[in-house]
Amino acid sequence: MAQQTLHTARLTLVPLADAHLQWEVELDSGPEVMRYLSVRASTREEVVAGHARRMAAARKVDGLGFWVGLLDDEFVGWWTLQPAHGPDQPDDPGVADLISAAAVSVAQRACHSGGARAGALRIR
Repeated sequence: MAQQTLHTARLTLVPLADAHLQWEVELDSGPEVMRYLSVRASTREEVVAGHARRMAAARKVDGLGFWVGLLDDEFVGWWTLQPAHGPDQPDDPGVADLISAAAVSVAQRACHSGGARAGALRIR
């Protein structure tokens, strides 16, 4: 089963595509967001390389992958449900990691409205 577009009461989660790269650049180059995910903001080159890895990971297991989240047609972040891949995690397609990153400019609106939680609940 390929990735599907998902809907919650608040969000639309669209499978990540090359057309979304600029949103990833804006999100991942923001120190306000990246302080929770990394030690620093990413360069454009790092985001481009990360985008290629995310697109490849989305093809690894049917139905898993990366989604961009839209709230009222505005980009609010990305969500991922990907195969477990850490050194202490099993290589088991039945085990997955759920991660989300919200854009700071709209994170408060999304979080206060339950958007981050709604997106996580929808893709799990």
